[in-house]
Amino acid sequence: MAYRTLKAQFHASGAVAADDLHAHRLASESTLVWDFEVGDFPAFCVLTTEMVKLQERVFVLDRKVAALWSQIPKGASIGYLNTLLIREIEATNDIEQVRSTRKEISDALKAKLGEPGHKKRFQELARLYSALANGVYDLPSSPAEIRTIYDAIVDGEIEDDHQVDGPLFRLETTRITSGTKVVHEAVPVGEIEQRINAVLQLLHKDDAPGLVAAMASHFMFEYIHPFYDGNGRTGRFLLAQKLQAVVSPLAAMALSPVINQQKDRYYKAFENAEHPLNKGDLTPFVTGMLELLLEAQGEMLRDLEARQLLFDDLKQHIERRPATSAVEERHNRILFILGQVWLFDDMRSIDQDSLSSYFKETKQTIRKDLGVLEDQGLVEVVTQRPKTFTLSELACQELGLIK
Repeated sequence: MAYRTLKAQFHASGAVAADDLHAHRLASESTLVWDFEVGDFPAFCVLTTEMVKLQERVFVLDRKVAALWSQIPKGASIGYLNTLLIREIEATNDIEQVRSTRKEISDALKAKLGEPGHKKRFQELARLYSALANGVYDLPSSPAEIRTIYDAIVDGEIEDDHQVDGPLFRLETTRITSGTKVVHEAVPVGEIEQRINAVLQLLHKDDAPGLVAAMASHFMFEYIHPFYDGNGRTGRFLLAQKLQAVVSPLAAMALSPVINQQKDRYYKAFENAEHPLNKGDLTPFVTGMLELLLEAQGEMLRDLEARQLLFDDLKQHIERRPATSAVEERHNRILFILGQVWLFDDMRSIDQDSLSSYFKETKQTIRKDLGVLEDQGLVEVVTQRPKTFTLSELACQELGLIK
């Protein structure tokens, strides 16, 4: 039977029936209750049978993705992870109407901190997500660490009148509006740090299932709205951090694009969760977010399966190419790596140094090989500084990448 919201119970059977159902749910052994008020009521979540099944399906799909991922060569996996990062960053920006291009994000991911020259747009944001994808960015353990994350995520993207005016968080009240309608009234300034600590506790403690804690803490952070702007991007990064502690980094990196496709559904889930008649019940919100995560995993699995089939075909084409000398064998390996980049990295190009790292020969030798392949019309230069390469249309046809 479908889970009935307290709001639906109120409209169907009246206030007394809704109050009785509320009390029954709070008293249930299957209910998690948190020290975090939504309106006048403590936030809670009922661990329904549907929710348990959704979590099980998430773990099953996660294992399928991991099994497929383990079959992908290193070059292809690096390229695909780069693709996921670009899509995730582009989507989390787009949800908040922050316009960014894939090239901007790709350049930011490739940029190194401290290198001379102009700092790339989104460089700090890209650094955070890259560290997260590689498993080297731990969950924050203090309000100050959340502020550090926020500063990196919105670096250079916040208007002067939306800059944070407090040591850690905003010092004025704020609200979210849609036209003339107030959609959300942020919590009072004096409650922000206390409530942020409640979010941190939920992120770190193990008294709630990890996926439930991830989704519930995401609602709580957005409900607090500790900054004037950039709350959504910061909250989704924290969500990805918690998800990565429970499922694979791939799943954690796949959610924002689906949220971006389903923005109305995403925002409606927040609106319903904080409706006064629902009395702090986060069960439908957590359920809805788990459904979005499953959709993201399903899309990624189908995408990986399709690319894997093309990779197998690429491998067969490479094996059929002439290889009567060490030079020809090396040329085929270069084409094979460029083919993997073309298949798994949406930018479809690789810089000369990265390509050379796959070979024991010197960079000068690989540079000469690339020149020969370029003369044969199989390789094209994409950029000069740094020098990056991609397969030509002719090569893609010969290798079966395009028909």
